[in-house]
Amino acid sequence: MRDSPLRVKREKPAEGKEKRTAPEDCPLPDYPLKVKLAHLFLIGTVCLLAYSNTFHSPFIFDDVNNISQNPMIRDFGNFKSYIEGHRFDNSYEFNPRRIVGYLSFALNYRLGGLNAAGYHITNLLIHFANSVLVYMLVLATLKTTLLRAQAEKKREMGILIALSSALVFSAHPVETEAVSYLVQRFTSLCATFYLLSIYLYARGRTLKGTKKRAPFWALSFLSALLAMATKEIAFTLPLMIALYEMIFFRSGIRRKLLIAGLVAASAVAMVFILVNTNQRLALIISDLSAKARLDTDMPRLDYLFTEFRVIVTYIRLIFFPAGQNLDYDYPVYHRFFTPQVFISFLFLMAVLGLGIYMVFRGRAKDGDRFLMLAGFGILWFFAALLIESSVIPIVDVIFEHRLYLPSAGAFIAISTGGFMLAEGRPGGRKAATALLAVIVMALGIGTFKRNEVWGDEVRFWEDVARKSPMKMRPLNNLAAKYLEKGMTTEAIETYSKAMEIKPFPEALNGLGAAYEKAGETGQALLMYEKAARMRPDYAEPWFNMGLALKRAGRYAEAIEKYRKAIQIKPDYAEAYHNLAIALDAAGNHGEAIEDFKKCLSLMPDFAQAYKGLAMAYMNMKRYGEAEDAYMKALSFGRDADVLNNLGVCYKNTGNFEKAFGAFKEALALKPESAALHYNLTALYLKTGDVKSAEGEYRVLARLAPRLAARFSFPKEKISSPR
Repeated sequence: MRDSPLRVKREKPAEGKEKRTAPEDCPLPDYPLKVKLAHLFLIGTVCLLAYSNTFHSPFIFDDVNNISQNPMIRDFGNFKSYIEGHRFDNSYEFNPRRIVGYLSFALNYRLGGLNAAGYHITNLLIHFANSVLVYMLVLATLKTTLLRAQAEKKREMGILIALSSALVFSAHPVETEAVSYLVQRFTSLCATFYLLSIYLYARGRTLKGTKKRAPFWALSFLSALLAMATKEIAFTLPLMIALYEMIFFRSGIRRKLLIAGLVAASAVAMVFILVNTNQRLALIISDLSAKARLDTDMPRLDYLFTEFRVIVTYIRLIFFPAGQNLDYDYPVYHRFFTPQVFISFLFLMAVLGLGIYMVFRGRAKDGDRFLMLAGFGILWFFAALLIESSVIPIVDVIFEHRLYLPSAGAFIAISTGGFMLAEGRPGGRKAATALLAVIVMALGIGTFKRNEVWGDEVRFWEDVARKSPMKMRPLNNLAAKYLEKGMTTEAIETYSKAMEIKPFPEALNGLGAAYEKAGETGQALLMYEKAARMRPDYAEPWFNMGLALKRAGRYAEAIEKYRKAIQIKPDYAEAYHNLAIALDAAGNHGEAIEDFKKCLSLMPDFAQAYKGLAMAYMNMKRYGEAEDAYMKALSFGRDADVLNNLGVCYKNTGNFEKAFGAFKEALALKPESAALHYNLTALYLKTGDVKSAEGEYRVLARLAPRLAARFSFPKEKISSPR
């Protein structure tokens, strides 16, 4: 009597709930492998063509501090030291919450040094991987509980949505800032782990049984951790997985509670990562408030109101990517009922409401399930912006790279909506496919043209300054590039324009450098002094004063300025280098050696510092140590002057065979060097090879008669010049 009726009744599912006996394994036949491979090849081709002109683009803007001049990435041992508890000076560009991104830059450095092409190739491969993951995520979503039956009926439409989403993502110009701007690998690499985590969760979720699901979910969790260790935007990942679960599956109460717990745990984890929790609650709250903003004291509500406008700009860029700019001159809004803010808010609420409506309408009994996919894409867009476009103030209110991850959801929504509208109309699918081809081609051309701007620093900053003419930073950076290119007049004019907007120390420092290059040393020193007074913790003006004074032969004053720069910025490798040169020139060779060593401890691949160190050793007649330093300098590339001085060291230690070898190798690189022919003449005479000395002497007499006159050939033997 116990067994029968009750057990039979329990096997019947409640209305609206998933049958427990129904397998979760997807019955949807997979798409043919050759079709998917063809699609991946197409995605890769679009990526390559759109970004083919970026490989020789230089390091730009924050690339310099984070990559080309960042000591952190030059040695993997720095990461080991950090993990072991050692901390670095604040002037290092290193955010431990982004350690995976920095490790990727360190790997690039290990493989190719500071050749920017390697970093660009890596960024493009990451972008290709992300495009593929968008494609695979859509295909995996077609196999979910609520979507798979309809996806089976509309198989061709489903795969076209996946392809369209990936192609538009790969070709769209708005992604260039996250791909061509090398430092924004933090964003694109985080997106890789983010997308991979959701894809692996989706794949595991469509399988039946814990044993089948466990490997996918373990890898999904690992990928989520890597995303969170790459950039803070990944803290929205648990929320995104929760949305995915609730939209595409019929979850029981236990699973819903588990998901809610996952989101809550993520929020708690973020607090632990951001703040020092080994303190009183009031201090924890204060610390969290301080960490939940970046380099700005902007009120949180002002930032939020401004972001309503910014998100509308992001949406405009998705549909019409014109007027792209690295450094927008964007107004900050202070009141919610300002018309621009309020209308933007209403528009965003309408778009968000549309996404929610699509999800519920798609989940309805008679709903078109593809509406869920479109709605999810819209919710993805808003959820992925939560960290950078909400109440966490960031000094720059808008950057295009912040749209990289949210745009993946937007393109899924747009592609789904487009093919749904075309479906059922005669020839609609073919027309939609043809339109897709035209759109992708136009977007790819737009990306290629945008990348042309990224390819030249002067052209790039001219573009930014033209679009933000009343903003100081673009003018300051453009003037700096003019100065680097030797366009001194243009640099002075542009720095002066920046100063008209508002005097600030960076422009004063740059203006001083421009005046110095124009030969106006007095005016240059005046600008440097003004910059140093305006911002006492600014090391560069002191460094530049040292350079100007050293060039004028005022070594004691130059040494004082370099030491002041180092006091402000203790890891200032270039200041140590120039201080050492000034000390060596002033006759303080021992102190110079110590400062050259400090410079090299900060920049181990600074070949010029090894040359200076070797010369200081030579001045102290410590030729063996000089030889070691010159050999280290040669490890970075063969150099005729270094080989010449190395030959002098060998000659002075009596190693004539090696001296001959060094001089001859140097001559092969620089055959018209009078100093080399002089040194070889002297060495041949010293070793008694008069005939060879005569041959070198004749060449020397042709190249530098006055230098040759030092010899009373063949009797007099004079020590070699360096």
